[in-house]
Formats: sequence, structure tokens, C-alpha cells
Amino acid sequence: METSRVGEGSRTGLTVGFVLIAAAVAILIAWVTANWFYLVPVFLLELGGFILLLGAVSAKTRDRQGRSWMIYMFLWGGVMVMLGGLLLLNDVFPNNVPVLIAVFLIFTGAIAILAYLVKSR
Repeated sequence: METSRVGEGSRTGLTVGFVLIAAAVAILIAWVTANWFYLVPVFLLELGGFILLLGAVSAKTRDRQGRSWMIYMFLWGGVMVMLGGLLLLNDVFPNNVPVLIAVFLIFTGAIAILAYLVKSR
């Protein structure tokens, strides 16, 4: 019988709890504003921010093979925050699709460069 490390189970429980709370807050914000389009961007912003926070907190931890999940958490958390922000910006300032695509490409390129720099150290 294999025992798990202390941080693994507590992080999973923390994540499930936060996802449920984030979904409830996103539903409430969409309901209060009477704009159900806000459900997805607000949820993406909350969840992406949480994943970025998890990546920052667990930057020093490594799995059994010695790999750190920090860069993946920063990547996916950042992508969620960016997509949520872009969806909200598109709702506030409509018809700016080329600018939104340019921001997405710049962000993706910056993450690729950061991933290369972190991996090459």
C-alpha cells in the first residue's frame, strides 16, 4: 500500500473547494449583473488567479521524478486569466478582435520564452 505525501491530498481538497466557491461567485456575479455572459470570464479569472497562486506557493516542491509543476501552473493559470480578461474586454469594447488576437499571441510568445529560460537554468 502506497502512502501519499502530505501536500498532495490537501492541495486536491483545497482546489475542489475553491472551484466550487469560484463557480458560486461567478453565478452570483452573472445573476446580479443580469448578464449571464459574465459567468465564463469571471470563472476563468478566479480559477486562473488561484492556479497562479498555487504555482507561486508550490514553486519549491517537486514530484517523485524531481520535476517542478510551477511553469505549467503559471502557464495554465495565466492563460485562464488572459482569456477571461479578453472576454471581458471584448464585452466592454466590442469589435476589437485584431487587438485581442495580438494580445493572445504576445502572451503566448512571452510564456514560451519564459518556459525556455526556466528550463535552460
